Amino acid sequence: MPVMAAPSPTAMEHKAAMSKVDGACMASAVDKRDTAIMSAWDTMSSAIKTAFQTRKDALKAAWNNTDVTARKQGIKTAWEDFRKAVKTARMNWRGARHDAWKQFYQDRKACGAGAAKQDVGTEAVDSSL
Repeated sequence: MPVMAAPSPTAMEHKAAMSKVDGACMASAVDKRDTAIMSAWDTMSSAIKTAFQTRKDALKAAWNNTDVTARKQGIKTAWEDFRKAVKTARMNWRGARHDAWKQFYQDRKACGAGAAKQDVGTEAVDSSL
């Protein structure tokens, strides 16, 4: 009969660590992370919507200006302000999303040694938004 090798102590310790995960703790950490991400998304969305409204109003005002020089400057300013507002909204979104994930990684540590190995989701998935 073939002799089966006993699992190494390291493999057994790894399996034991993987099984020691506080599921409620992880559920709470996920809830906290995703709530923060959704809130940041709402904030960005609102900021971009405001940027569009501001741009629309500024462009309408510029086009109604009878002075050609002032009209051109108004159009230019409307577009520059819009680009700046959108850029700021996106930067704030990325920072808030990153902060939510950073906090999640810290919170996950309290949930057990196997939590990081069992949670295969990554920050990169959200970064494409």
